[in-house]
Amino acid sequence: MKSRPVISVVMPAYNAERYIAEAIESVIAQSFTNWELVIVDDCSSDHTLKIAQKYEEQDERIQVLHLHKNTGSAYLPRKKAIETTQADWVVSLDADDYLAHDDLARLYERQIETQADIVLHQLVKVSIDNEVISGFECPSFDFDFGMILSGKAACSLTIGSWMINGNGLFRKVLYQKIWRESKDDNVGMNGDELLTRLLFLQADKVAFCTAKYFYRLNPLSITQKPSIKQFDVLYTNADLKRLISNFFAADSEEVKRMAMQQCKGVISCSLSLYNKSLYIPVDLKIKLEQRVYEEWKNIDWKVVTPQLKYHPFSYLLALNYNLYKAILKCWSYVGSIKQKL
Repeated sequence: MKSRPVISVVMPAYNAERYIAEAIESVIAQSFTNWELVIVDDCSSDHTLKIAQKYEEQDERIQVLHLHKNTGSAYLPRKKAIETTQADWVVSLDADDYLAHDDLARLYERQIETQADIVLHQLVKVSIDNEVISGFECPSFDFDFGMILSGKAACSLTIGSWMINGNGLFRKVLYQKIWRESKDDNVGMNGDELLTRLLFLQADKVAFCTAKYFYRLNPLSITQKPSIKQFDVLYTNADLKRLISNFFAADSEEVKRMAMQQCKGVISCSLSLYNKSLYIPVDLKIKLEQRVYEEWKNIDWKVVTPQLKYHPFSYLLALNYNLYKAILKCWSYVGSIKQKL
């Protein structure tokens, strides 16, 4: 009879045939052996599923599930995997990333040492050829990995910019509590961004570990390719703004940084809308334009304007939406010229 695993590694996978074998083998090679790996194939159109099933046949600790309709994000496949797991602890691994051989062991040792609800490893960015891209570690190498934070303090370090990452060893009950108490309204491309903050806010203690998770900058991944799904950030930031407002004081730095994050998301989507205008169907473009407008109205410009790079001229962005669009269109045009020079 197969024993109950201590750690469940969950892997959503979509058209990852080039890298998924390396991701799976990084789990098989772990010095910590009491794990299970649950892979959920999100209706891939390449050989991802066949590759995963080959490993399933060779190792009883590996389970492969297949969704018959593509969900368009990693959130729902990851949720399906977590709901299938047997262990009390969960580690997420994307199908184009991989773990250092001692990652699970060091995460679990740190959890035993600190009794934390979450233990984060260090994300190290690598190229498609596994070359480390220096300067993009999260947390950075000068971070105090010995500290232990409250979940609220950890959440604070993710607002505006990611001073820490949202990946590591998590108590499964944190996921279960969130899914019991909330609906899956935000399951788009950025759905995990909201889930990560919710997990932090549920945790009593968050610890850190220098074990390495290698995050591949894959130009073919859903997060790297230009896509209409990138407009999902508008929904996510709106949800995050409500969440942060509920947990932090109105005049807090966290609320100020969240307002700036929302503003940057609106500006980014506006520029994307203009740059890709010719490739977006008219009816969809109208819907996206309306969504951008709604979120533009929700920006707290009194908080944001002093933080913008081009202050004091940045106040013009808040005066009128048509003026805002005109400025952004000029910005987009100038940017395209600079790229050609």
